Amino acid sequence: MRAEIVPMMLSLAIASSIASAQAGAMRTGSFPSEYRGDAFVTLHGSHTRPERTGYKVVRVRMKDGKTTGKCEAFMTEFIIDNDSAWGRPAAVTVTRDGAPLVIDDANGTIYRFTHQ
Repeated sequence: MRAEIVPMMLSLAIASSIASAQAGAMRTGSFPSEYRGDAFVTLHGSHTRPERTGYKVVRVRMKDGKTTGKCEAFMTEFIIDNDSAWGRPAAVTVTRDGAPLVIDDANGTIYRFTHQ
């Protein structure tokens, strides 16, 4: 079975000036079944605020195609300090075998996640 993350539109309450770069729902793949249907959202971040915010990927819990209001950190720690960050997540997709990929546009890196 081919894995896929389906691009989607979400209505989420996030702080102003934290750009949500991309969202996608995990439909199939190698991650546990409790991830299926949930959305992964890249929060590109803001470097123009007094305190850096965003710079992470979150998992948004979904039920019947709608948000449940539950959101949890999936990939964090991009911010080194208030003056620098080692990356900025920009997009999320998935490989044929179901591993999520996060594209970092600050340093041209693609991160692959697997479940053990």
